[in-house]
Amino acid sequence: MLRIACLLTCVGLLASMAGAQLGSMDLLTAMELGLARAEFRGNGDSSVVGRIWSAPDGPSEVTLAPGTQFWAQLGGGLGFGQPGGGRGLGQPGGGFNQLGGGRQGMGLLGDNRIGLGGDRYAEVVLPTACTNIGLPAPTRRDVMVAVRCPDPRVARVASLYGQPGVYPAAVQVAVWAVANDPPAKPVNQYVQKAVRLALKADPASTLTADAILQQAAELLRRADVDPGLFTVFH
Repeated sequence: MLRIACLLTCVGLLASMAGAQLGSMDLLTAMELGLARAEFRGNGDSSVVGRIWSAPDGPSEVTLAPGTQFWAQLGGGLGFGQPGGGRGLGQPGGGFNQLGGGRQGMGLLGDNRIGLGGDRYAEVVLPTACTNIGLPAPTRRDVMVAVRCPDPRVARVASLYGQPGVYPAAVQVAVWAVANDPPAKPVNQYVQKAVRLALKADPASTLTADAILQQAAELLRRADVDPGLFTVFH
């Protein structure tokens, strides 16, 4: 009797633990298990939009890890960085040197927790950084397929987004460095534009191009990446 009672108790504990796990779950894992589905689309050069559904027995909250990669699918075909779809994140010749016809891939910034509520549904706007400098930004017409981050260095940089004093533009530069190692000219053009936008938003802004580049290098160091490996910091 004692053994049966212990067995029933253990079964009850396991059931309780399983229920607790379904309270919050990694979205990609939930999708692989058939417990959730999602549709993401482009939204310009700094975010993606999405709709997420949870199954009746699925999680009430989903999470997306920093660096989660969104690949644009044009016309229902393969996107850059997918098998057969061209060179992608962190690959030699990827990103800036890709052939035309593609859209930017986007890497998720920060930790994102999404509550699905009683109706098990949510619409979201997620902050992202471009991972293919030089390509057009994805639009609402472009379906974005979410996959786990292809490069842990990008994930570590992306996790620093939103911390006090961290410039979003510096995160973008650091992501580009790892993902594409672009030449200095397009990065400097982006940085100058970021400074102009900061001044437009706040005439008292003291943000400078040098400050953005210096912080980008520091973010890489915090992510255990040597900035000296990349062209823009030479």
